[in-house]
This record gives sequence, C-alpha cells and structure tokens, in this order.
Amino acid sequence: MTLCTRFTLGEVISAQPSIAANGIPGITSALGQSMRLIFQIALDIYKCRGIKLSMKKADITQAYLQADLPPDREVWAIPPPDHPSFGQFLWRLRKAVYGMPDAGKIFEKHLRTVLLAVGWEESLFHGLFFLRGEDGELRGIIATYVDDLFILGLREDASSLEIPIRETLSVGESAEITEERFIGVQFRTTADGSLFTHQYDYVSSMVLLSDAPGTDRRADKPLPVGATHEDDESPLLSDEGVRVF
Repeated sequence: MTLCTRFTLGEVISAQPSIAANGIPGITSALGQSMRLIFQIALDIYKCRGIKLSMKKADITQAYLQADLPPDREVWAIPPPDHPSFGQFLWRLRKAVYGMPDAGKIFEKHLRTVLLAVGWEESLFHGLFFLRGEDGELRGIIATYVDDLFILGLREDASSLEIPIRETLSVGESAEITEERFIGVQFRTTADGSLFTHQYDYVSSMVLLSDAPGTDRRADKPLPVGATHEDDESPLLSDEGVRVF
C-alpha cells in the first residue's frame, strides 16, 4: 500500500501546488437512529413473516488507509526527523491517513462507493444500506458507523453477504452479535415486539462527579502528560437554548 509520493522541495515549488491546509469536517453518523431502524425492521420481519435472521458485526481494518485521496485534494507532509527523507523530500499523501481532519469523510465516501458497486442500495437514512435479490426480495441490511459494520442477513447467513465487500476492502473476521450490543448502543426487545435502545452501560462507565448522590467513584486513569482541566464557568443555557439543545 503506497501512502505517499516523495518530492524534493524544488519539485514542489516548481509545480506551484495549492497545498490544502484544512480539511472538511466530517458528518457524524446518526448511529442511534440507524441501529433503531435496523433492529425494528428485523423485528417486524421476524415477527410478522417468520423469516430466519442472521446478525453479525465486522470491523474494516486500517479503514482510512484504504481510501484514496481525491485528485483535487493535495496534502503535503514533512517526513519525521528520524526518517532518511527528512530535510531532502516532502511527501505528497495519496491515502486518507489518520489525523487528517477530513479523513473520516473521505473514507465514508469510499465505503459508500464500494457498497453501491457490489449491489447495495442506499436508504434515506445515513449509513443504512439494503441488498435485494434478483426477485426483488430483501436479502440483507447493513448499518455502518465509520469502520464498523452491522450486517443483517435475511434467510441466509450474514457472512455470505460480506464476500463481495471483502473482495475490495480488507475486513476483519466477523462475529455473531450475542450480547444485544453494537458500538456502545444496547438494545432490548420485549415479548410484544417493542424495541428499546439505550446506552446504560456506557453512561455507567463514565466517571461521575464526586458530589453526585449515591456514588464514590473516582477516575482510575491518569490524564495525558500536559493535559489540564478547567471548570466550565460558561453561563447556563436560556429556556430557548435548552429547547434547541
């Protein structure tokens, strides 16, 4: 995998490139909404039509590095001081390396392109894709969150739906979803088919304020070297601000 192409400073100057300094903020996936939709669809199909379901999760390995930078996105980097190219060459990046402000957005577009190319259809909801058979019947659903995939197979093993994707992307081994949890979002179903999504365990894992009632929890991880903390003294939101929030 080629991450960059090296150039001398003279080559860079003679080419007079427009070096991009800032990226475009990525769009945050509405994970909770996507998960609720996929679970609700699955429940309705299972309950009303008795169709066998298969649910698996998978992680795309080194996801950002699998996405090429757009031709019009020029990013130049200075090699690390301990690299032989330091002081002699500049690197023009060819991949959406981690740390770039818009790397997530670039990979998101790449993943979308891959899914559409192998037959998945984009839904009206961000990060949610459907796959249909030749007869038009729904075969599978995928909910994506950055490099994480939630794959739902209808009448067939979800693993079979991954095969075309793996021919283009490097994807880690998939695993059955057995704990009613995906990327910090928990879900619970009831006998009447109702669905509840929540993040109780995630919230409970957070360090609570020392004066919060019913807890004496303390932070068990040190802050990074050089990190500081200042109490938030900003004014409270107005009634209108609370409503908007």
